[in-house]
Amino acid sequence: MPVTLSPWLVAERAPDADAYHCFQFDGSEARPTTASPLRYSNGGDPAGPTPPSSIATWQAAEPWVQ
Repeated sequence: MPVTLSPWLVAERAPDADAYHCFQFDGSEARPTTASPLRYSNGGDPAGPTPPSSIATWQAAEPWVQ
């Protein structure tokens, strides 16, 4: 059975290619609130694309880290 990996891993389709970029959860602010945006880092090539600004907030990750 598939397991949901959000918010730990996210992917987006590369704009000009038949490929996807994967990004992994990289925390939030030092003292996050439920509205703090999540931060992501490139999950593959370090020289790859910069992760897009996240619309996910700490509220999505909070149940997993308490």
